[in-house]
Amino acid sequence: FRNVLWEYQDEVYVTNGSQSSKFINTCLGRCDFALLEGELPPSTDYYAVYPYYMVKNYNSSEFLIEIPSVQAYFKDGIAADSFPMVATSDDGIFSFQNLCGVFVLQLTGDETISSVTFSGMDASGIDIPVSGNGTILMDYSVTPSLIMKDSAKNSVTLECADGVRLNPTIPTTFHIVLPVGIYNTFNVSVKATDGTEMTIKSQRTLEIKRSTRTTAANLSYSGVIQYKDL
Repeated sequence: FRNVLWEYQDEVYVTNGSQSSKFINTCLGRCDFALLEGELPPSTDYYAVYPYYMVKNYNSSEFLIEIPSVQAYFKDGIAADSFPMVATSDDGIFSFQNLCGVFVLQLTGDETISSVTFSGMDASGIDIPVSGNGTILMDYSVTPSLIMKDSAKNSVTLECADGVRLNPTIPTTFHIVLPVGIYNTFNVSVKATDGTEMTIKSQRTLEIKRSTRTTAANLSYSGVIQYKDL
């Protein structure tokens, strides 16, 4: 269990069904609640999505959002604005719920990692969309769901900026945000700054649950293809 904390000036997309506006968190520092400021005409219902930049459109009772195909590495967690949340309200008080889950790769070694790319397949070997356009239906009663469109992309890459140095004995974790679902098989491609690349092909069924981290077994980096059931 880990708290999700709001950052000062986090941006939230809020609509009353006919008009929308950007609301900004004014709570200083990192808070377990947000004080959102913005302007919208009064309404009986409000709908909100965080982060603001992922929202492409709101139509009737659904949001069209775009999950980035490139995520930024953040030590021991996920970067700000990477984990989409949604909420509804009839009084301006929102209780946000996460839409995705997190796959955690553990690596040991002597190399410096530049990126990690994930792709998954269903039972028929068909690629599962993990980034790009998706729809959030806002008529949910208990928990929301994200439905990826056919035009979505079948891979997502975690970029490590200046590189992440591995430790030979203590696993370094890489967190990748993924849509909820069953991945019957999956591939992970790990690139190092020295130009080597390791591809992991796993036949293990991977279940990504909403608001949950799924951690793979520890793996030692080597610049070759490995068949491992992580």
